[in-house]
Amino acid sequence: ARRQEIQIQATEISLYDTNHLAATECLYFIDNKLSEFEGQVIDVYQNFGKENLGAYNIVILNQSAFYPTSGGQQHDTGILIIDGVEYNVINAEKVGNCTLHFLDKELHNRDIKGLTVKGTVDMKRRKQLMSHHTGTHIVFAECRKILGPHVWQNGAKKTIEKAHLDITHFQSLTFEEELAIENEANRIIMDSLSITKSFMNKKEAELNYGFTLYQG
Repeated sequence: ARRQEIQIQATEISLYDTNHLAATECLYFIDNKLSEFEGQVIDVYQNFGKENLGAYNIVILNQSAFYPTSGGQQHDTGILIIDGVEYNVINAEKVGNCTLHFLDKELHNRDIKGLTVKGTVDMKRRKQLMSHHTGTHIVFAECRKILGPHVWQNGAKKTIEKAHLDITHFQSLTFEEELAIENEANRIIMDSLSITKSFMNKKEAELNYGFTLYQG
């Protein structure tokens, strides 16, 4: 849990100050299949950056369906239509309580605060990332089953090309162990198990599942 807290705090260190802004409502928490939405521009960073780090054109909305890089999972991409002009969203980051949308080109109009924009998320990319995210949880579960309860997740990265999982273990895995983990993970997938999702209070979740939830 402490490692997770440190990781969350580390992401707050950024070039972009969002403390004065209202939080972005994350629409993917309400509906992770939502691909199109509207949002209002609450702030803009025009050609903003620092030397050697590059300059970016960034838009912050009051609500967004774009999932920012988080939990080892890469960000969504897609399109924002702003004042009739189409921009590609090439990156999404969470800074403070705001989601930053990085655009592929300079804004044609600097005075867009308060405008309503239309967004479209690349759902083919989202689905692949979600599948890889689920895959890491399945593989991790089987690592603990095959290798023992001392095993915990120590890092993860999910891109559209692959999912990467780091685990704690006292030695390198043998071929037989790798094969056993792979076979059991495939068995879970082939069983097509039903999954029930629900929301609960964060404090209650941490009291009941804290260490296992954060490490697993």
